[in-house]
Amino acid sequence: MSDRDAIRALAGKVKGIVKRNPFPNPEAPPEIVEKIGAAFDREIRMRQIGASAVAEVEEQERQEQA
Repeated sequence: MSDRDAIRALAGKVKGIVKRNPFPNPEAPPEIVEKIGAAFDREIRMRQIGASAVAEVEEQERQEQA
């Protein structure tokens, strides 16, 4: 996945989050900023470790949430 593809994927996720959570305030609510930041961090981690380790990262995320 190229940088351009990663940015496009992230932009799509951001647009999806904003559409699901419309807000009249021009400043983004903290929970939306947190979701966007988490999605961005996850994409960066996936790119750093490669596609073969995606399952390991997903398992780690499940354990962190539990």
